[in-house]
Amino acid sequence: MRESLSQVVRFAALSYFPLIQIVLGILPTQPTYASPNISPAIINQQPLELEKISPTDLAQASPLYGCWQLTFSVSGIVYESVLVMEGYVGSMRTRYFDPNTRSTIAIDQTMKLGSSAQGVLITGHKPVYAGTRRRHPTYSADNFLFQLRPNGNFIAVTCDGANRCSPVDVVGCR
Repeated sequence: MRESLSQVVRFAALSYFPLIQIVLGILPTQPTYASPNISPAIINQQPLELEKISPTDLAQASPLYGCWQLTFSVSGIVYESVLVMEGYVGSMRTRYFDPNTRSTIAIDQTMKLGSSAQGVLITGHKPVYAGTRRRHPTYSADNFLFQLRPNGNFIAVTCDGANRCSPVDVVGCR
């Protein structure tokens, strides 16, 4: 059954209330923590070069088209993601080092665009091992809030499905 955009926004606004609290400074930020159609070349390029698409476009565009590298952390573990949005739906591949398996893991997620009074919401769905349809047993979907504040400041935060939250560094990719 297809969800209407208003249902997605209403769900996102209620489900991801901690994002709004972080942006408003109500909760302290805690250290916190893509899809088969993302080219491995995009994931592995070093360093990323800025594209004409600005990170602030994330907070303004609807529908949203472009590619961004997102970096955030959970409990000291750094997560590097490449987000590709193609309108109201996109994909994201995230890489991180898993201390339990002592290896680098890559996760793909479907991403959905919504908006709220606090900014643009991009919510993650169905985290699977990269390049497969096999669900990851413990990875919580990532959710992002992007704002362009009245003073011109750009704010990006994430809270995953387990309510682990972090600021996000955003860079355009080519």
